[in-house]
Parts: sequence; C-alpha cells; structure tokens
Amino acid sequence: MKTNSRILQNVIFASAISLGMVGCTDDVRTDGFTNSDLPEIHELSQAQKDVIAYTPKNAIIAHRGTEFWAPEESEAAMRWARNIGADYIECDLQRTKDGVTLALHDESLSRTTNIEVIYPNRWQDYVSAFTFEELLKLDIGSWFNEANPEQARASFVGLDVLTLEDVIAIAEGKRIKRDANGKRIIIRDSEGKYIGTEYEPDPFDNGNRPGVYIETKAPYMFAGMEETLRTILEKTGWYAENIDDLKVIPTEPGKVGIANTPARVILQTFDLSALKNFDRVFTRKIPTLYLTMDLINSSPITYAERLNYAIDNGNSYWPEYCSGKLSCQHTSLAGGYGSTFRS
Repeated sequence: MKTNSRILQNVIFASAISLGMVGCTDDVRTDGFTNSDLPEIHELSQAQKDVIAYTPKNAIIAHRGTEFWAPEESEAAMRWARNIGADYIECDLQRTKDGVTLALHDESLSRTTNIEVIYPNRWQDYVSAFTFEELLKLDIGSWFNEANPEQARASFVGLDVLTLEDVIAIAEGKRIKRDANGKRIIIRDSEGKYIGTEYEPDPFDNGNRPGVYIETKAPYMFAGMEETLRTILEKTGWYAENIDDLKVIPTEPGKVGIANTPARVILQTFDLSALKNFDRVFTRKIPTLYLTMDLINSSPITYAERLNYAIDNGNSYWPEYCSGKLSCQHTSLAGGYGSTFRS
C-alpha cells in the first residue's frame, strides 16, 4: 500500500553524508568474522571536516519531487515538493544528444513518457539518442494519471521533461515561463540552437528555498558529466570555489532556507568512477554520498575497503561514531555512516 513515506526521503545526515546503505542487516554472521573485527578506517581531511560542520544533521529529501502525488521529476512534482517544505528536492541526471542535462531517472523513455506514440520507431532508444527539442514533444505526465487514478490531475497531461537548470530555478521560487499554449519559452543562440529556458516568479511559491540533491545516473554513458555539472552549478551560482562567492538567495524566517547555505547542493552516485570524478572536479568539497547496495554478505575487510575508497575520494562521514575504527554492525546509521532511507 502506498503511504506518505513515498512522498519524501528521510535522510539522516551525520553532519554530511558519505556511504549510503540500502537494506543492510547483520544479526548473525556466517563468514567467519565477528562484530569485534575492526579494520582501520582512513582519517578525514580538513576539507571533509569543514563539510561536516555546515551540512544539516537531519534533512527531508523529496525523492524525484513529490513522486507519490505528481509525475516524478516533473515541474509539478518539484514545485509541490518545494512548497510542502522539503529540505532538498532530489533529481537524477541524464544527458541529451545535444548536451542538455536532464532531470530524469531512466536511460530509457518508455516507462514515463508516450515515446511509443511520438517516436514509434525509436521507442527503445536511450535518452542520449534524442535532442532536447525532440524530447520536449513527449508527455511525461499522462502515464502517472493512468498508473495512479486516485492522484490523477488533468494538469499533469502534457508535462514536459525538465533540465537541471529548471530544478534549480524551481528551488529558487520560480517556474518555467510558458506561452498561451503551455509550451515553455526557450532561449536560442544566433544559429537557433537551444541554450536555455525563460523563468518567471512562481505565483504559488510560498517562500521555501530547498537545496538540490543530485544523483548521476549511468555516468559511464556520458563522458565529462561531472565537468558539465560543475559548469551548470557555477553558471547558476550554486557552486563557487569560494563559499563567499555563492549566489545569495533571499530566504524568509520560518521557511526552508538551505538554498542559501553552503550545503545547497548534495551529490550522490553508485558509480566508483563518478565518485572519483566528483572529488577531482569539485575542488572545493561539497556534501557527497557514495551509494552502495548488497552489503549483507560483506566482510569487515570488504566493507572497510568501500568506506575507505569513499573517504579517500571526498566523502564525509560521522567520525564521532567511528574514531578511526569500523564496526560491521549495520544499524540505521550503518555503524555511524549516514544512511539513506528509501521508499
């Protein structure tokens, strides 16, 4: 049964996030190790400790927006998540053939669009085979109405795919500017190529300013994704080498205001090479999470190897729980490492 736990992702941050666990238990070990086996864990750098100091200890993450109430990673889902008070709105990254960075979970378009109707001969192609303007012809909302009749709304029909810049604009209290037919107003260069979207103040904005929680999906398919991500964040003022140079985003007392803090962006990935690239590209460290799965059968040694790889590549964690050692007792905090509770 669907519950409101699907609306938001409740993430416990140990001041900053490092290694995420998904479904770990350790009641009985059968691998010859015990919970008293304590491999050495690497020390945090000062930069990682600085991240720990400014990242919220507790935060609510809207997973793909309000995916229970609206089509995932749509403008409706992101605006809704902002207004109900999520600390962060989460999105996944894909990239189009012409280099536009999308907020989209799947590499395929068949699950959440009407691609079989619009491009019947290309419905099995990856997102990266299409230009952004080709993708704007797709409807990413109607599938939700069909799958969730109790939450269906006529306004979801015809929703278009989002870019990362769209998500950031929504976090700042804006919405996509559209013409009389509901089509987004886009900005082109002198050759007619898409270079951006126009935004306007959201008349339904209630003052919340969440951060943006970004997961790179299939980064092995998109060379230079991490550099592109940094470029977008710098262009929008959401990343700067000097924290004092970050864009000032006005906030209101009593409202979510993480968008105007150094912790405004959190990065996460399942991919080891992407993690390494995050560390290389973002020379000023920002909150970063290495997600991993199926650690039920891990030994203290293999578990420690993953943790050390994460630490060595820019992740931050809760040092008070570990003190240079690691227990393989998997608790809700994964032995002191920030865990993501997923719906």
